[in-house]
Amino acid sequence: MAEAQGPGSRRTVVLEHLRNRLFDLSRRNRLLHFRPTQANINLTVASVPLVMRIESIRPESLCTWQATFGGFSEQVLSGKQVGLQQWLRFEDQAWLQTSLERIIQETRRDRAEFGFSNLRLVVAFMRWHNLKDTPDERIVTPLLWLPVALSRKKGVRDQFVLQCDETEAEFNPVLRHLLRQLYDIQLPETVDLQSTSLEQIHADIARQIKLTEPGVELRLQSKPKIELIHQKAVQHLHHFQRRRAGQRSAMASVKPDFSYDRDDYRPLGLQLFRQKVLPSELPLRNAVDSQPAVRTQHPQMVAGSTENSTFSMPADEGHRYAWDIDLTQVTLANFNYRKM
Repeated sequence: MAEAQGPGSRRTVVLEHLRNRLFDLSRRNRLLHFRPTQANINLTVASVPLVMRIESIRPESLCTWQATFGGFSEQVLSGKQVGLQQWLRFEDQAWLQTSLERIIQETRRDRAEFGFSNLRLVVAFMRWHNLKDTPDERIVTPLLWLPVALSRKKGVRDQFVLQCDETEAEFNPVLRHLLRQLYDIQLPETVDLQSTSLEQIHADIARQIKLTEPGVELRLQSKPKIELIHQKAVQHLHHFQRRRAGQRSAMASVKPDFSYDRDDYRPLGLQLFRQKVLPSELPLRNAVDSQPAVRTQHPQMVAGSTENSTFSMPADEGHRYAWDIDLTQVTLANFNYRKM
């Protein structure tokens, strides 16, 4: 501040210093340490079909930020409404509709309370390391996002519609501040994705990194790792199914309606037998004149099938000197960073 000359420049320096103090650089800030939650949806994972033959999945059919003709990125930047039924697998991912409705409700609440929406479409993530403070920790941070609007269009079959009215993307302000503070990497506040490609942004950041640390390699990941994304989709679905099964078991733990009155004799033991033991009748039982076979499933069998349905996620490839800009994890998130 002592180097500032004149009241105007001194005022600018003071305002910048106060603005920088507002940035939260702790682990609690998900703008810096991003983690998947129910408040965001990974559209790339949601667009993967749950098929047995992974090699049959075409990369151009996924929601990634690849510059392909008629691809997802081209439709978003066109300014027109993009029907998510065309890209996302609602028939495979049972959790998807509920998550989209939750985001719409949060966006509507923000508009009513603050007058604007914080809904963003993250088109690029950056995996990097803080070589000065925590060199062994790999940080996943949103790098670039677009302001979008999500709505539900009613019809014979309701559709979820995504629309982006502008092609000017914003760099993550927290990441921009921290990279400038640590490595003197200068990033603009916004960039027009119609005139500037992600390859040019990657080349500019890599050039600035090489000026101070030639050993750091910044890779651009534009081709999706289909096997890894497919495992994420299966794991997400299994987590949702286990959570829903837990809710059902909690509801089933409630005692059934019973009565020991002389006029309405429905003992508790009989009601429990009908609810938990007695098999349900088949729809065509009377037509084929056969009785359904009673299938007894022991608790040990249920626990074993649950254990076998989990997936182990491979570790993220790379080390402290191998950083990535990932275009294959397009995420819809409600960032409330403007509320301060």
